[in-house]
Amino acid sequence: MTPRRPASRPSRSRRSWRSTRPTTTDYFKPPHFEKYPQLHDLFNRATKAAGAAGAKGTVNVADADNLLAMIKEIDTIFWETKKAA
Repeated sequence: MTPRRPASRPSRSRRSWRSTRPTTTDYFKPPHFEKYPQLHDLFNRATKAAGAAGAKGTVNVADADNLLAMIKEIDTIFWETKKAA
């Protein structure tokens, strides 16, 4: 039996991205995008960073950290809008 390999940072970033992507269309509505004009661009950059050219296609820790930072920013905005609701 081979030992389990711990999850690498890039694979954790992919899982994080998959869990936030539905948030774009299911939760955030036009008033949110008006209040946070960077939100659309942030989701777009996070999507690209999680794709084949980003964290998914490389084992570079810096790419994964960049993606996680964008996800954290999206998370912050999400919870700010939840408090206001």
